[in-house]
Amino acid sequence: MIFLRHLLAPVLFIAFLGAASAQPSCPPPAGMPTQAQLQAAQKLAKDRGFLWRITKEGRSSYLYGTIHIAKLDWVFPGEEMRKALSETDSLALELNLLEPDTLSQLTQGAMQTVPTALPPALQARLARQAQATCVPIDQLTPLRPEFQIITLSVMALRKDGLEAAYGIDMVLAGMAQSGKKPIRSLETAAGQLALLQVSDTTEALAAVNEGLLLLEDGSAQVLMAKLAKAWEGSDHATLSSYTDWCNCANTPKDQAQIRRLIDERHPVMAQRIDALHQQGGRVFAAVGALHMIGPQGLPTLMVQLGYVVEKVF
Repeated sequence: MIFLRHLLAPVLFIAFLGAASAQPSCPPPAGMPTQAQLQAAQKLAKDRGFLWRITKEGRSSYLYGTIHIAKLDWVFPGEEMRKALSETDSLALELNLLEPDTLSQLTQGAMQTVPTALPPALQARLARQAQATCVPIDQLTPLRPEFQIITLSVMALRKDGLEAAYGIDMVLAGMAQSGKKPIRSLETAAGQLALLQVSDTTEALAAVNEGLLLLEDGSAQVLMAKLAKAWEGSDHATLSSYTDWCNCANTPKDQAQIRRLIDERHPVMAQRIDALHQQGGRVFAAVGALHMIGPQGLPTLMVQLGYVVEKVF
């Protein structure tokens, strides 16, 4: 289930992850794009992801399914996205990482307070993956073990051009900040940390082993690439059938984890979106795309709260 955790986590990695290794085979660090790169990306602007219009009391807000790790080519919104953004008064994200206190709390929560010694064989495997994913091992050691493996899982995707720095949530936050549009958080840093942190050493070692197995056989990269392709193409069928192909919902324990990491968060998100809308504003609510699927997904919950929900793309 570490794969689900790394889908949840990447938005916070820009908080504490330093520069990648400078090995010749490593992708260059994801920095501020050049003017030429931005111009090239702008030419590729199109509607990507998953967008719904939600209407209640004569006003429309929007739900948008994002991806937390993305490509530079995806950062410019298409016509329907630009229209929806222009029609709304505020942006709502899982967390507003532009708030210093939120960023600080996440960073501190990822760090070890009491060092956990990994067994030598596990440490050797971790070191091999650190080298393979271009992460200096000394950047990993201050982190809790579960955050070490999540970091490696995220960084392994850089060779496919997928970067946490270009995550769509962060892109939208930057746009809102530039336009002086309020940014609201649907959750709390403490709540997300509670989902990501493990309870004891045994669970931490199991998380590291599970994550390493997925990295070593390439499963983590394949799964994320499929989800990213679905997001890029607004492929609702692939997104909706996620639990059929993710190999992460095969046992009662897996299914319980999915409920905890994804489904059980939705009622709070839905109530928060409704509260923002009821205050008289029009909100653009952008959260990870997996929060949109199934009978507990946000579009369904918003219908239950009295909204007319229409798929835009």
